[in-house]
Amino acid sequence: MSVLAAIDMGTNSFHMVVVEPNESGGFQILTREKETVRLGSGAGDLETITPEAMERAIECLNRFVKIAKSRNASIRAVATSAVREARNRTEFLKMVKKATGLRVEVIHGQEEARLIYLGILQAIPVFDQRILMIDIGGGSTEYLIGAGGVPEFASSLKLGAIRLTDRFFADGQVRSTSVEDCRYFLRLNLLGLRAEMPEPIPEIVIGSSGTARTILELVQNHIRHNSEQQEFTAAELDQVVELLLSLKTRKQRESKLELDDRRSDIIIAGSLLLQESF
Repeated sequence: MSVLAAIDMGTNSFHMVVVEPNESGGFQILTREKETVRLGSGAGDLETITPEAMERAIECLNRFVKIAKSRNASIRAVATSAVREARNRTEFLKMVKKATGLRVEVIHGQEEARLIYLGILQAIPVFDQRILMIDIGGGSTEYLIGAGGVPEFASSLKLGAIRLTDRFFADGQVRSTSVEDCRYFLRLNLLGLRAEMPEPIPEIVIGSSGTARTILELVQNHIRHNSEQQEFTAAELDQVVELLLSLKTRKQRESKLELDDRRSDIIIAGSLLLQESF
């Protein structure tokens, strides 16, 4: 059976997974790769992809392609919010094709949500349950309600951890006025989403992003203290947000919470977005 490689070019990070289909209809993962590229950072609300970001992207993709080819894998590469919205996306995609040989497919937000849902079903035994999926990216956030492998509702909003950070927390500082402004902005932009979501809203929520994973780690290490449970409650999310907002600088968040410097700047906006989504 053929080996497959999937590349996801997100606004904050690029991911690749190389798999081999197995006889049971699933996949055996051969390798996973992730790199923080920040394709949409410093781009004026993601209007353009900067030359520096293009260089980082191509360097990362060349590395991914080399790994995939070493496995004789067929490659599918998709790009999301940052490329979707960039005025110079045609120029960027041509540069990628010339430098790496990849033909990148730019997918719309609802297709992005559908693919994430299918990925969740491969990883977590929730096929028969009605779930709400939230994927907080750098430039957009996808929401999907699904059951039995069938999406019931899907939406993609131009709300992401990098986009919000650039707008409200560009210097990495936490100020009460910035937090209030960010919350107000989020509530306004989430009103329409809540009105469109079919009732009842599922009680099971699955977060599939780096923001959700970071919050889980903070719950495990600083709220429950060394717990290995892979879920957290809304009340625990509130506690994590309170903890994060008490640390006013990136350096404080890095030293006291041991956050990576590639996450310490955008986790404030990401955690507020997740909190306001409920």
